[in-house]
Amino acid sequence: MEARKIYFLIIFFFLFISIFVLNVNILKNCPEQTEKFNNVCVKTCISEEGIVNSENIKKFKGCVVVKGSLRILQETFDGKNNISGLNIENLEIFSSVKKITGFLEVKAKHESFTNLSSFRNLEIIAGNELWHENKEIYTYDIWYHLLARNIIEKHYAASHFVQNTSLKFLGLKSLKMLRSGGIIIKDNSNLCYAYENDWKKFNQLIISKERYAWLQFNKNLTNCQAENEVCAKECTLTGCWGKKIDQCILSNYKDISESNFCVTNTILIFLLAILFIFVLFLIYVIFKSEQNYLKSLNIQNLWTNNDDKKSIIKNQNVKMSRDENIEIWVA
Repeated sequence: MEARKIYFLIIFFFLFISIFVLNVNILKNCPEQTEKFNNVCVKTCISEEGIVNSENIKKFKGCVVVKGSLRILQETFDGKNNISGLNIENLEIFSSVKKITGFLEVKAKHESFTNLSSFRNLEIIAGNELWHENKEIYTYDIWYHLLARNIIEKHYAASHFVQNTSLKFLGLKSLKMLRSGGIIIKDNSNLCYAYENDWKKFNQLIISKERYAWLQFNKNLTNCQAENEVCAKECTLTGCWGKKIDQCILSNYKDISESNFCVTNTILIFLLAILFIFVLFLIYVIFKSEQNYLKSLNIQNLWTNNDDKKSIIKNQNVKMSRDENIEIWVA
């Protein structure tokens, strides 16, 4: 009975831990307008228009994942079709964004628009939609199909596009990965930290095999050095988004936000499997030890029973001999 209690306690404990871990990390369904990012349910926003303006920017407040693309164009600041332009401070709404499923396009000038630090927490640009040089927007599948047929060239489709802006540095200090498409940063006369020879440093952010970085006609290195606009020494090998030490380009990022069984969940499943096997082994050992105990107990009982039988037989023999002796004496 004691062994059975142990079995039940072990099985109950294992099931409790398994259900808790699976519920928290794997099977948990996120509420509407949220999705799982780095194993946490976060707010999502749909970017249907793409072009950011003073009317639609408020809906991105508190968003962590933007489903769609974001385009900051000249009309963003100047206004268009009775829609007033927005102030640079309004872009701070995007400080909560960590992932954009489409692309990020920046093509605007404003005297106060000198960096993209409002996107300082952006980690992933997925590139499910790609901006193309011919001003078309392709889904990744269509773009890849056209690319395979040599209808378009890969160097003209990007998930991060910055052209003809007033930017002085990018400031995308948390950006770690672009899943598809490339990086195009060109024709930015005030922009440092994006030199033609730095393409390899930006290329490391892109994980698709069609990766490329196109850096051209930005502010030259000599002029930037003269203004002390250079990377911190800690960023010498990696490149940087700006002059401060926290602006080093990050790479080798493992995406765990969208895969069916992400890295963390795979590890959890593996650990649970090991725990399950260990529990089964422990139950087997306890079961075998109980069997051996019962077996030894049966043998002991058998010996005891045999001893009892021998004692009974001996007593019967003694009694019989006594009876025979009495009969002889009487006779």
